Amino acid sequence: MKVIGFDLGGTKLAGGVVDQRGRMTDFAVEYAEIKAGWPGVLDQLSRFVKNYREMHKDIKAVGIASAGPLDSDKGVLLDPTNYKVGNKTWGKIEIVKDLKKKIRMPVYLENDAAAAVLAEGWTGSRKKSKNILVLTLGTGLGVGVIANGELLRGGRGLHPEAGHILLDPSDRLLRCGCGVYGCAEAFLAGKKFEERASLILKEPGLRSPILRDRAKSGDAKVKALFVDYGKRMAQALLSYIVLYYPEEVVLTGGFAEGASLFLPTVETELKILLERRLKTLPLMPTITASKFQNQAGVIGAAYVAMHGLKK
Repeated sequence: MKVIGFDLGGTKLAGGVVDQRGRMTDFAVEYAEIKAGWPGVLDQLSRFVKNYREMHKDIKAVGIASAGPLDSDKGVLLDPTNYKVGNKTWGKIEIVKDLKKKIRMPVYLENDAAAAVLAEGWTGSRKKSKNILVLTLGTGLGVGVIANGELLRGGRGLHPEAGHILLDPSDRLLRCGCGVYGCAEAFLAGKKFEERASLILKEPGLRSPILRDRAKSGDAKVKALFVDYGKRMAQALLSYIVLYYPEEVVLTGGFAEGASLFLPTVETELKILLERRLKTLPLMPTITASKFQNQAGVIGAAYVAMHGLKK
């Protein structure tokens, strides 16, 4: 049996075919038709499904990992922060119902960060760990948590939108996609880092690969931006650690490719912030980039579909 996993974000749509052991084939990534609204993305997903079903006759279901907010049990997107047409957000979308009607097969929905942490617990190198926190660093900032071996939910069965804890409300350089200044996402999302760098350096349109290359080449101003990013991540992790007590923190998403530029700062600053607590508890987690890179959401979405079929 095989399923299709999708990772839908504010910039890209990734898809792949996954078997019962978590092995993936036919992985593909393209720009998501977010600006065309839900009808455009619905057509895009349907096209992916049609192509995969022509290649694989044993596909039984589809799993979608999406940026939130969302209600996975009801299969509904709840006005996702970074899904907009112009300045207007998508609003509430019956994503499971609409796609199921179009492709005529079971569809399951999960938060993208939750899917990423499920992927790590399913087939990742951390599958034996019972306490994992995943940060998805992309258009937004997703936070997924496995605590005591179970995926953590908030009240009403909703996924915790922990990317919107406040780090610095006084910062007015960039507003978070949720409309508030100072959210962790406004500092740590890959897209926000690019926008922040463009404003600070007064160079419009800077992208992460260019910024990584410049930092590695010794550009002092760009290196300083990655150091500041590391300090902000340490601040966010302090909150996540005292809330969730992870043993391992895993970074995934496109911006995680530059982890070597900010992880040393994260670890140094986090040890300082945890100094008193570390005297009595081993709270310092290991922090690494995911071996799945940009495939974690797809594998996690497939996991959700597999388990949905077994219910």
